[in-house]
Amino acid sequence: MFVEDHPRCGRHSTNRTDENVEKVHQAFLEDRCRTIDEISEITDVSQRLCQRILAEELMMKQVAAKFVICRDLQEELKSDTHFLTKVVTGDESWC
Repeated sequence: MFVEDHPRCGRHSTNRTDENVEKVHQAFLEDRCRTIDEISEITDVSQRLCQRILAEELMMKQVAAKFVICRDLQEELKSDTHFLTKVVTGDESWC
């Protein structure tokens, strides 16, 4: 019996190669706020492989978006020392 694999449409088969690691790393460095889905789309590397490359090859950990926002706030504070006086905080109880 002879078995033949026919070509399939869709995304190419990918492996954890140096080229893929570099593509994922560059896509991340271009915009550190990108999601794994976006990096996968840009690099044509599966989401699962992107996640593995980021975690295992590049030793990166997922953090909450709050930390990214905090970095932006620090930059804003450097340029405008009165920035926090303009921030209004509260919760739903005042509505």
